[in-house]
Amino acid sequence: MPAVTTWVQVAAAGDAMLEKIRLGQQSPADGLKELQATADQLGLG
Repeated sequence: MPAVTTWVQVAAAGDAMLEKIRLGQQSPADGLKELQATADQLGLG
């Protein structure tokens, strides 16, 4: 199981991405791709 710190990092990235999507700065599809890439980098992919 990944460390708690890793989950916190993914949650923070998810929050930031949802805000970008909400503000229309990024499409949902692109935002989810970017979030997945972040999760992969943190070892959760």
